[in-house]
Amino acid sequence: MNKAQKSGQILQENEDFKVTLVDWRGQPAVRKEIQPTIAPGRGERLQNEAYAMGFLTDLAAEHPEVNLFIPKLYEIKKDYLVREYVEAKPIVAPGMAQAEVEQRLDKLTQQLASIDRIKPYGETKFVGHFDYRDIRKNMAKWAAPPLSSDQITQEQVEGINKIIEPLLPYLRPRISHGDLSPHRHAYLLDDGRIMWIDLENFTPSGTRYYDVVRAYVRLFSFEPSTDTAKHFLKSFLDKADKVEHMEEQLMAIMAQRSLGMQYDAWYDATNAGNDYRDRAKELLDLVLQNKPELLYSTGKSKTSQKTTNLKAVIFDLFGVLTTEGFRVFCDKYFDSKPEDRLKAQQLMDKSNMGHMSYKEFENGLAELSGVDKEVVHGYLSNNQANEPLFDYIRKKLKPRYKIGLLSNSSANWLPELFLAKDLQLLDEITLSFMVGITKPNPEIYKLAAKKLGVKPSECVFIDDVDRYCEGARNAGMQAIHYKDFEHMKTELVKLLTGS
Repeated sequence: MNKAQKSGQILQENEDFKVTLVDWRGQPAVRKEIQPTIAPGRGERLQNEAYAMGFLTDLAAEHPEVNLFIPKLYEIKKDYLVREYVEAKPIVAPGMAQAEVEQRLDKLTQQLASIDRIKPYGETKFVGHFDYRDIRKNMAKWAAPPLSSDQITQEQVEGINKIIEPLLPYLRPRISHGDLSPHRHAYLLDDGRIMWIDLENFTPSGTRYYDVVRAYVRLFSFEPSTDTAKHFLKSFLDKADKVEHMEEQLMAIMAQRSLGMQYDAWYDATNAGNDYRDRAKELLDLVLQNKPELLYSTGKSKTSQKTTNLKAVIFDLFGVLTTEGFRVFCDKYFDSKPEDRLKAQQLMDKSNMGHMSYKEFENGLAELSGVDKEVVHGYLSNNQANEPLFDYIRKKLKPRYKIGLLSNSSANWLPELFLAKDLQLLDEITLSFMVGITKPNPEIYKLAAKKLGVKPSECVFIDDVDRYCEGARNAGMQAIHYKDFEHMKTELVKLLTGS
């Protein structure tokens, strides 16, 4: 792309800042300017970014082992700055193969481990919600909207506070980017250095491991598999110095960010049509178990082991044992309306948790879509049993394994969906509306295993939604992402035979 094409292109724009490619004395450059809609007090962060660029440029010169590159600052005014433009790819970008993603993340963890060895120094001009002296100051604000929308519960908020409270004395400061995203703020250059940009949240006295956790949460939120985030954290832990109370410091800031992630997910789903609330809930459930090893134990390591002690196979309902009318309805009426599709999913979530009757759910969908209630009912009731799968269960699985059903469901539709001979194949049934827990919360998988009289490690769970498979793995089960019957049968045989 030539300079003329680059000039004027908007790289990023939100209510705080506008970032544009410009021509600076014959060279492409980046102009970052304050928007009229910026929140009070945030404008000063532009000056903090200029300070950060100078601070980190000096740090990179004094500590070449960190492999850090900071663009040159050309101009700084009260309401804008201009910096050097550098052509490079972010650490993680769409279309990258998983092996490449992991290799590039390993370079980032090496950099973060090197920076972690540098004791904090210099003047603190800004420190946000990751001030090591008070990491809880914004937590009540973050929790309020997700609580009011039933995304999280007060019990979960209290659980996070209980984790953090005894760990506060162990927190220590470190130099922090303050908003590190492998997708947007860290770029790998051809010479192996990593460039940092968007430094308005920089501080030399942030909570230790904040940048690591911030990047981890972004990966957990947006990558196709949460194993990418877990690989990233394991890579950092392998490279970082093993300091006193390392685990306590990491767990405290991870707990804080897991609650912050609830707010971010709520805000993006409500205002930007980007819904990753299930991932946010999944991480919150992991953190509340207060076992750091769960945060970096990947599904790959579990499924790569040979399995010969499996005693139960647990199936999802809609999309596995049957087709799913709700998805067909949403594809029909909300395909080009992401905000309405999100509202439909919120109605489904409330119904699955037992917070709304099924009739209220149908009425809500009718009102949202503008179609008659009878049309909605027709779609939702158009679920067909997966006969080849039931036949396979009857002939191949039932004689040797316990069979369970686990579903996010708003009511017990089984008598309407299946013949009596098919229902008799199910040893135990776990439905979300009856137990008040939904997938991917690990507790509902553990409950399903307990009802079958087996351990989670003795179960295979099969679901057509990948994040629900991840939830099963986090509970200690094997999992298969259902795509079609033949694919499932092949993968199940591998697990049951240990091949």
